[in-house]
Amino acid sequence: MGGADDAAVRAEESVSGGVDVWSDAVSSHAPDHLLVMVHGILGSTADWQYAANEFVKQLPDDVIVHCSEKNASMLTLDGVDVMGERLADEVLDVISRRPELTKISFLAHSVGGLAARYAIAKLYRHPNAGSDGNTKGTICGLEAINFITVATPHLGSRGNKQVPLLFGSLAMEKVACRVVHWIFRRTGKHLFLTDDDEGQPPLLQRMVEDHGDLYFISALRAFKRRVVYANADCDRILIICYIYNFLCGIRTVCFIVVYSWLVFFKARNQILLAGEHHLLGETLSCLSWRYHHLRSTLTLYMRSTQKELMMRSAKIP
Repeated sequence: MGGADDAAVRAEESVSGGVDVWSDAVSSHAPDHLLVMVHGILGSTADWQYAANEFVKQLPDDVIVHCSEKNASMLTLDGVDVMGERLADEVLDVISRRPELTKISFLAHSVGGLAARYAIAKLYRHPNAGSDGNTKGTICGLEAINFITVATPHLGSRGNKQVPLLFGSLAMEKVACRVVHWIFRRTGKHLFLTDDDEGQPPLLQRMVEDHGDLYFISALRAFKRRVVYANADCDRILIICYIYNFLCGIRTVCFIVVYSWLVFFKARNQILLAGEHHLLGETLSCLSWRYHHLRSTLTLYMRSTQKELMMRSAKIP
């Protein structure tokens, strides 16, 4: 795309969080179709920025894109239900600020797809009592068009050799089920189906049907198109990230052990200080590069699939 196309795209942070992206090249009317883009675990609005810009360039008269931010970074570890509540509030705020909207779609990656499913269950509105049987419900009063998820663990991450780092070992998976919440907190419990809220079934099992005042299935049925993109085989890029993070973790542990050993045996101050500053600086540099590398890798992965999503089933009418 040329510079003129780039200049036509505008991005602005919304009051309640997130980034709205739209085109200045609108011909006769304001876009009436809201596309909500939801990032995955430990993600941010930047994960979908490339795709948001491409959507607006291709469909300047039709779509305004909102990149969700309410569950950025570590907030994705608070649990699928908490993430879904935040996302629902965020979408309500966007709709309230743009009365011209009449249609809505969702495009979500990884655990963001689960948060989006929870959010639409909260936002679902039943058809009017006087309508015929063919009338569908709405999402907060808007016509539901596309609901698309990319690499979302709709059935959880337990079983079927889904987690590469466990090498398909049943024993390692059993251990992971017991300790996953140490790392991924409440979201880890939801993904491994080990949550037990007041004796209820795991949340992901409850989400396979309407449950109480949460209309999980009715909300999905309201959309004209429901598309799931998934890996046919192991995600090799993520395997590389897992292995690299694991090796970085070993290096950090080794640094802590060596440092503790020096302190315990009261090594000479000159050696301790010199070794401490050298190792600490090197380790912090390694960790900084580690997270930058992980973000770059995931960004490249997302960019390689987003344009295909847009040009195929994700195309908005």
